[in-house]
Amino acid sequence: MHQDPFLACWSRLDRAGAHRSALAAIWNDYIDAHPYDFSLTHRGGGVHVLEVYQTRPMPPDFVLEFGEWLYHARACLDHIVWATAAHVTGQLPPPDEGILQYPIYESMTAWKSNERRLRPPEVGRE
Repeated sequence: MHQDPFLACWSRLDRAGAHRSALAAIWNDYIDAHPYDFSLTHRGGGVHVLEVYQTRPMPPDFVLEFGEWLYHARACLDHIVWATAAHVTGQLPPPDEGILQYPIYESMTAWKSNERRLRPPEVGRE
């Protein structure tokens, strides 16, 4: 293998970090402006209702940066699996690279039924 298959993973991680920093800056600017207000209403009989409401919408850039951060974080996980398969098999690209991905599922059953995505069939099937 001529090149380190993990190099692109480090690049994705760096990009995710850049988006995380941009996201934090957008969030801090938003919160510093105190975009929420509240009211406390006495309803009688010892009952009080505290209402919190948003006075300023979330900046559109927040959603864009969050989406980019999430994309690069997910792509990094997928690339780790791909690069590990390349490293273990000594083949670049690794066998059956099209099925390799880091499985993220809502249940253990779904996870187990997709564990095959963690490695190509030639690598250590049990």
